[in-house]
Amino acid sequence: MERINNIVYYAVVCLILFGMFLFYRNVTCAVMFGVMLIYPLVSLIACCIAYIGIGAEVKSERECMDKGEENRFFVIIKNYSFIPILSARISIEMNNLFYREDSTRIINTSIGVLKETLVIPIVSDVYGKIDTQVTRIEISDWLNFFKIKKDMNEEEHIYVLPAKNDEMKSNGDNISGNAAGQENEKIGDGFDVVNIREYEEGDKLRSIHWKTSARLNEIYVKENNDEENDVTIVLFELFKEKKELNSIIERTYDVCRALVKENISFILCCNNGEHDISSYMIYSNEDIDDAMRIFTENRLSEYKKSAYENYMNSARGGNIIYIGVDETLQEVRK
Repeated sequence: MERINNIVYYAVVCLILFGMFLFYRNVTCAVMFGVMLIYPLVSLIACCIAYIGIGAEVKSERECMDKGEENRFFVIIKNYSFIPILSARISIEMNNLFYREDSTRIINTSIGVLKETLVIPIVSDVYGKIDTQVTRIEISDWLNFFKIKKDMNEEEHIYVLPAKNDEMKSNGDNISGNAAGQENEKIGDGFDVVNIREYEEGDKLRSIHWKTSARLNEIYVKENNDEENDVTIVLFELFKEKKELNSIIERTYDVCRALVKENISFILCCNNGEHDISSYMIYSNEDIDDAMRIFTENRLSEYKKSAYENYMNSARGGNIIYIGVDETLQEVRK
């Protein structure tokens, strides 16, 4: 409809100029009428040149944000043609991979010479990974007679994960066991460290006692009384309901950070859909974030205990800290 209106207005202006030329019979009216006749062609050529020279770049203010925290997404439209674009439509798709939820934003703007920066605020009430992508730029000629679409593939990943707190919540501290650095300590329930000795070739990396090693400037390892069950497993559910999943991820972070605080290395596991298990070895808080970023690609389950049942049916041994929809529990699997 807008295009039809523009064509009607253009035709009316041309008729008025032609009438003025017939009435006044002067060069000025003739030139104005001639320019108006060729103006659509000039406008189309300029639009095609702008189409060739237009591009986009995207970036976010922060790669990682907390739930409910505002982040800013920048779309930088570059115009190397040096021809101003009076009307443009930018299509931006946002997809939370955890929930497979898509949304599209259409932004109408003008683009000057060189570049134009658009700022889009982003707030998420759920954890996960948000893929933000500029998919298309549609530009119009100066008369809005013609529209040319250019497909784009510029994307940015924004992770929504719990922010680190200096003081761990009580449920995480209770699970982590006694303070590291003592000669006899516990890792969860049933794992007594009977000795701390110097590192020998062949010792497992997860047995290193980091605090003692740092204090004495030598590598020391822990000897457990049960080699088969000396592995700590943090197992959590990727359940499809948003409220429950938010709670599970927050509790998982609390437990993981508490274990890292005590220099306890462990394996972080979760389900990938209904039947698969994903795992990641954790030594530091950075490893927790890296693992969670990978797990955001996993499929959510419709069953509340997919991770627990799959792991129990396939795994042997380990000190399991399970974080489910309605519970956080710990058990030693023989």
